Amino acid sequence: MSSFFRELKQRKVYRVALGYAVVAWLIVQVRATVMPAYHVPEWILPIFITAVALGFPVALVLAWAFEVKEGVIEKTPESTGSLATANKRRVWLLAAVGLVISVLAVGGLLALASVAQCFACFSTC
Repeated sequence: MSSFFRELKQRKVYRVALGYAVVAWLIVQVRATVMPAYHVPEWILPIFITAVALGFPVALVLAWAFEVKEGVIEKTPESTGSLATANKRRVWLLAAVGLVISVLAVGGLLALASVAQCFACFSTC
């Protein structure tokens, strides 16, 4: 398993995950602040957040498969033999972990929104 984490570090998947999370959070915060000023329907923001969250595992798989060197995007060289088979399994594992993180983030956001709506309902009574 340590070779998997070493491979993640070598392929800079950690950097992409952190960068994606920070930029996605920033974009969601800006959208949540700006959208009411433009009288955008309330259902747009949850759909946008879901789309951003579902893009997370895609970004992780792309970070695994490609690397950027000197401004050029290149496919990461494939290994041969049993290492290639292990890498294919690792890509699926990486996508699954990214999907689980995305689902938990969206689920937590929806749970917080429903709790906030419940408290707002009680405070008006």
